[in-house]
Amino acid sequence: MITDFLKTGRDNALTRAQLVNRTGLCDRTVREHIEIARSKGAPIISSAHGKGYYLAESDEDIALVQREYISRGKKMLKTATAIGDGWHCRHQIEIQAEIPKKKRLLGRLFR
Repeated sequence: MITDFLKTGRDNALTRAQLVNRTGLCDRTVREHIEIARSKGAPIISSAHGKGYYLAESDEDIALVQREYISRGKKMLKTATAIGDGWHCRHQIEIQAEIPKKKRLLGRLFR
């Protein structure tokens, strides 16, 4: 398990490259193992401002990773909403553009 390679505390953080070397796994697989372990509740910390991955040693560490995940989630939700809104607007514009064409065609047929 990936947590077997991690130690407690920020001072013991390992970069992903170091984890790749120590585990013999490729970078993508290391990232997948970290996410799987986290999804099962492993307190693996990696601050955007940090030097790598480590196991939490305090409530503050847990709060830090929770804040980062919440922030990322909000950004992803905002992007997903914008994509959906853009898609629906585009189709609405296309439909509105088709209406005058259909009216012209119908007008020609019923003259």
